[in-house]
Amino acid sequence: MDGRVLGVISLEVAGAKRVFGTTKPAALFGLLVMSPDCRCSIEEVFGHLWPGRDFDRRLVDRAMADLRRVLGEECVPRSSSGFCALRVPRQSVDYLRFLDALQRAERFPWSEQVEVLSRALSEFSEEDPLRGLPGQGFAALRLKLREARLAAVRQQLEASWRAHDVPRQTLWQGSFVAGPAA
Repeated sequence: MDGRVLGVISLEVAGAKRVFGTTKPAALFGLLVMSPDCRCSIEEVFGHLWPGRDFDRRLVDRAMADLRRVLGEECVPRSSSGFCALRVPRQSVDYLRFLDALQRAERFPWSEQVEVLSRALSEFSEEDPLRGLPGQGFAALRLKLREARLAAVRQQLEASWRAHDVPRQTLWQGSFVAGPAA
């Protein structure tokens, strides 16, 4: 499986139909991937996919069924509790790889952080995240992604600065501690 939301939404599964662009299953995939624990309420799904319409659970069920046809029952379980959920390997979705890399970067020395953050930022395509999906809900998610990307760039710049500053700082402290040459 290869899932992308950091540009035009696309979802490809070997031997299955492809989900792409602004279709309801693609929008549902993008929304669920961006939601905490890849899970959100049926009402929230409806509000994002059909903004301004009166609630109709059948529309959500239909979008879930369409996505389930691509990913299977194991990845898109039936929603009986009032929530829609997605169970996908984190390494198979660009946004989830991005988030995981941000967390991993914090455990490394500055110079390695620069490399990890660079790989994380390469997950973004040149297209707008969630490109083409209408409504205020998706606009808010796009803003969230832009802010996360900008924070990662800031973190990368900080790590780069610190990686290059550490040797000078150590050298300066060493010469200060040793005292002036006689």
